[in-house]
Amino acid sequence: MTAFLLARGADPTRRSSSTGMSAEELARVSGHWLAMELFEAWKRERGR
Repeated sequence: MTAFLLARGADPTRRSSSTGMSAEELARVSGHWLAMELFEAWKRERGR
């Protein structure tokens, strides 16, 4: 699902209005290593 959303333009660094956390932060604190790998690749591709 993460890869699908990233491919469709989702921004994992955008903060949620409900939690105040980004998807990237939530994945980090929850230990979702695969999502973190995808987010890191997404940032590298965009020069962030």
